[in-house]
Amino acid sequence: MRVYDFKCDDCAMPFEAFLRSIDESHACPQCGSLRSTLRPTLQISINTSGTRRGRVIDMSSNSCPGCANRSHGHHH
Repeated sequence: MRVYDFKCDDCAMPFEAFLRSIDESHACPQCGSLRSTLRPTLQISINTSGTRRGRVIDMSSNSCPGCANRSHGHHH
């Protein structure tokens, strides 16, 4: 099963539906309409096996991770 993001074609409310397939019927929780448009979503994959370790990067700063050692090939 997967979560799909939709926008109701009748009342314009965005909503999510947990479906087995995109062809499964899904009603808008606000107005009950069965007419909706699939919204684009970003799909990510997370390795949870614990057998592979990577580097954690702090994305809250404005600097790039390679700037600390100057080995990344661009200049600021």
